Amino acid sequence: MICNFAIENNITVMMTQFQHKTIHKGTWISPKLTTVNQIDHILTNTNKKKTVQDVRTLRGLNCDSDHIHVKTIIKQWLITMPRRNIENRKKWNLDNIRNPLKLRQYRQMIHEKLLQKMKQTDINHEWGKHKKCHIRIS
Repeated sequence: MICNFAIENNITVMMTQFQHKTIHKGTWISPKLTTVNQIDHILTNTNKKKTVQDVRTLRGLNCDSDHIHVKTIIKQWLITMPRRNIENRKKWNLDNIRNPLKLRQYRQMIHEKLLQKMKQTDINHEWGKHKKCHIRIS
């Protein structure tokens, strides 16, 4: 019944694909503990069967059932997105930094912009806003 279903739907029964001892293949134990059958299976699409690395039973776990836990190890590959617009990225011109004159101009421009920014912001005013906010919250 499972074999017909698997053939019709392009599915592989993974429980039988891996070699293990017989004790690790059974998934159901009879109530009298005399027979062990393989009735629980892992089914996967045939084109995805390479992702399943191992299937076996874990006999030591107890869940008050006559079924044995089935452990499956699956390796999932992440899909990588292609990088786009690599040519359009604006790159740094490192030759300008290596030139001492241009490096000095660059540092001076940054220093001037930072000084200008510091003059625009009043530290006492900013602290007053933060202080009011903290007082309201607490």
